[in-house]
Amino acid sequence: MEDWIPHHRGFSKTCLKCNEPFIGRKNKIYCSQVCKNMVNNELAAKRRQREYALVGAVIKNERILESVMSEF
Repeated sequence: MEDWIPHHRGFSKTCLKCNEPFIGRKNKIYCSQVCKNMVNNELAAKRRQREYALVGAVIKNERILESVMSEF
């Protein structure tokens, strides 16, 4: 819900992270820097998990190749 609140010179919004109401500019989606940081940290953690899974697979393949190559 985005209603203009003239005496606050902002829009009535709801935070996407904590669902708390706040007043802010039209394109603001989080009520505070804390909520914004929590969302960004969650996204970064998911990205790191994908990267670690990929790196783990590469290391596993490298070990397999080393063991196979050492037999020759």
